Amino acid sequence: MSRPFLILQLSDLHPPLATGILACDEIGLPTADRRALGAILDRHPQVLRIVAGHMHRMIAAELSGRTVLAAPSTYLQGRLDFTAPELALVREPPGFAIHALLDGELASHIQPVIG
Repeated sequence: MSRPFLILQLSDLHPPLATGILACDEIGLPTADRRALGAILDRHPQVLRIVAGHMHRMIAAELSGRTVLAAPSTYLQGRLDFTAPELALVREPPGFAIHALLDGELASHIQPVIG
């Protein structure tokens, strides 16, 4: 019998993760809301990964024992700067995420788009 699985795709503008990037964290999901989502995830072990976008860079974090993956933008990326008050967009390669379920294990790949 195969184990049920689920990838939770969030279509929110602000993924449930703290980034360390001031401008992103100021408008991100508040800590209390992230903890509430974590409590919901605790009741749903079939959720293997949380996938979201709109961070303008690839970021991986953890929430309630699950990987939270923010995919890069398909256009401009956000400069990695932990001290800047505003997010600067830069011309780094765009990208997207591809996920594969292999023998019950989930692998996520970030594919840059070059050219």
